Amino acid sequence: MRKLKLQLLKLKISTKIFWIVVTVFIISVCREPLFFLHPRIWAEEGVIHINSVLTNGLWGSLISPHLGYYSLFNNYVTSIGMKFFGLLGIAYVTTWMSFLVILLTVLSPLVLKSKFWDSDAKKITLILFLLIGGSAEIWLNTVNSQFYFCLFTALVFLSEPIEFNGWKWIYILFMMVNAVMTGITSAALAPFFIYKYLKSSTKSSKENFLVALLIFGACVQIYSLIYLKISSDISRFDISNIVNFPNGFYRNIVGILIFPGWVIHAILVLLIPIFLLNKEVRAVENSLPLIIAIYLSALFAFLSLGMHGGRRYSYPSSGLTFIFLLNLLSLKKVNTFTHLSTYIFLLIILYGAALRYFETKDVYDPEWKKFTLSNISELPENKLMLEVFPQWPNTNWAIIFSKEDLDKFKK
Repeated sequence: MRKLKLQLLKLKISTKIFWIVVTVFIISVCREPLFFLHPRIWAEEGVIHINSVLTNGLWGSLISPHLGYYSLFNNYVTSIGMKFFGLLGIAYVTTWMSFLVILLTVLSPLVLKSKFWDSDAKKITLILFLLIGGSAEIWLNTVNSQFYFCLFTALVFLSEPIEFNGWKWIYILFMMVNAVMTGITSAALAPFFIYKYLKSSTKSSKENFLVALLIFGACVQIYSLIYLKISSDISRFDISNIVNFPNGFYRNIVGILIFPGWVIHAILVLLIPIFLLNKEVRAVENSLPLIIAIYLSALFAFLSLGMHGGRRYSYPSSGLTFIFLLNLLSLKKVNTFTHLSTYIFLLIILYGAALRYFETKDVYDPEWKKFTLSNISELPENKLMLEVFPQWPNTNWAIIFSKEDLDKFKK
């Protein structure tokens, strides 16, 4: 009888997870079906990574750092995609691999155990926000998968240090290896993992591995930055942009609100100190998500283009701030005002995210040229050009290649 009850419980849990996954998939497709039906190649996916395959070859592009950091995920997805699917199918490869990263990030609260999402209601609410909170700019392209990887890494940090086995460990290992080796966003969390590791009294072999992986990834990214700076292949870090840093930090930290306008932003900025006046809220173990959000907002503002920050840079911080607010509802010593304010903020945030979720025209205009070989243009000197997204006015994101390249990668 006991075994039967356990089997029924497992079946119930499996059914619940199945419907959550189906719902996430349906909401994703409904955002913009053209994202899947006519996949896009987004900006640096074409200009940097596909052009790198054409210039450096499949293996050369696999180990090449770009734009100040090394991006394992972008490199191997593009290299393998070009090898087996060519220019005709590469957009489908980058789109679906990016979607895989999004799914594994958004659904991770179902796998990772944490006091910050310790009930079904919290898990479902968090999954909903992680899904609809990502701006269309970082949706379904390998270039911005680093921000999903970053948030996943933060969720692993906030989860309980338990021994993962079987498919759960493979799941976490796949995501973490890609995360720390793809841009600086995840490797930047290495200090937090070291702090947690030193504080822990019991250290498992898998925890040892994750800390070592974060440190190794940070070293790779620092080396890539130094290498590219020495070789003059990077010019984005201009210290004169520091004047833009305060505004960039502000845009990153309040990006969670989604809503435009300074009034509601000011309300959040004013209320956060009020929240932190409570001793229980201020405790490190409860405020860690907010501490990491502030840290990432400052770091990403410094590393962003022109130090302006922006919505794509705010996604990991937004997810962490949402977790911080969600956790306030469970604290016993928090007063009624704080609880009520938190409920209101969570509703505002979800409502604002839902409104913006379906606004995709800025990054996927149906009138723009599709990524197909029928849209290839001829250039001087026997060169060809294939435009990629975004096709904003006064921009020219495109893949430049020769007729020989076309013959080689025309699958």
